Order: sequence, then C-alpha cells, then structure tokens
Amino acid sequence: GFYALIFQGPLQHPMMLRYFASHPINMIETGLFFIGLMALVLKLLELLGQHSALATVTLGEPETNQPASKAAEWLETLAQLPAGAQRSYLGRRLTDALESVQQRGSADSLAEELKYLSDMDAGRAQDSYGLARIVIWATPMLGFLGTVVGITDALGDLGRELGGSTGGGAGESLNTAMQGLLAGLYVAFDTTAIALCFSIVLMFI
Repeated sequence: GFYALIFQGPLQHPMMLRYFASHPINMIETGLFFIGLMALVLKLLELLGQHSALATVTLGEPETNQPASKAAEWLETLAQLPAGAQRSYLGRRLTDALESVQQRGSADSLAEELKYLSDMDAGRAQDSYGLARIVIWATPMLGFLGTVVGITDALGDLGRELGGSTGGGAGESLNTAMQGLLAGLYVAFDTTAIALCFSIVLMFI
C-alpha cells in the first residue's frame, strides 16, 4: 500500500522516490520497517488486551486467613473466565500460583512462587519483542550494505569511464566520470540515512 501511494498516488514525489524507491535495498529497508512497525502495533493491541484483563480476572471479594484448600475453589473460578482472560499474564500467574498452593497444601512459599512467576513473565515479555529487535538490528546493516554496493558501483563506473577515455577527450571523460561518481555516492549514502532513521523510530516506539 505504501509503494502504491508512492508510484501511483499522492506520495509520488521526487524526494519520496529518492529515499524509498531509488535502490532495491531502500525498498527492502522500507519493507522491514513496516514489518517491525506491525510487530509493535500487535504488541500494543496485546497490551490493551492485558490491561482489559485486569478488570476481568478476579477471585471475588478479598478475604484474609483462607485455608489452602480454598485454592481449588479459586481455580474453578478462574477456569470459568473467558479464554482471553485465562491466557493473560494475570490469569496465568494466578492459575500457576494457586496450582502450586494446591499441590503443596500450603501457602508458605507463595511469595517465592509469585516472584518466580513474575520473573518468568518478564522474560516472556522480553522475548516477545524478538522480531522488532531483529528488524532494528538488521535495518542499519542493510543501510551499510547499500552504501558499500553504491560506492562499489560508482567506482566501477568511474574506472570504466577513465579506461575508455583516450586522446583529447580524456578531460571531458574525467569530468563525466566524476559526476557519475558523485551521483552514485549521493544514492549510496541515502540507504544508510534512511536505515538509521527507521531504526531510531522503531527503537523509540
């Protein structure tokens, strides 16, 4: 959709074509950026779902000094919740904690169990950003690759121009070759510039 807007829609502008469609690597970088952006949008939707689960997952009115046998009743309450609430961080953590109390027949080690479950959820949350992290890491690498490829092509063109120049046209050929070299470098460094911008945006999001 983005490239349809560039090639056929209102975004068809020389600057947009230069930065997003002047080189195949620019287009790959842009595709990766949108993949990373969609991964973060999905994380936002998940966050909203987790937030809504806070009001849904409940064990009833708070009570103190309950026996460990009460865990079975609370587990039954959690089992009657909607599937999304059961799969939420809070739903899973309460279920795992209550199952631990039920198995041990005591809540003496509940604090340690809850800390362990919290650490596990923190690790799971960090791992869920794996795709976005890969995109943030790979995009600048692609930008540097585009720069290297662009410089290589520009130097190759320069060598061909100079190699084919003879006689009185050598000065003109040199001027043409230098213009081609500068134009090639102009495009080459754009790949790194846009890649770094993409990575910065995704990192801040």
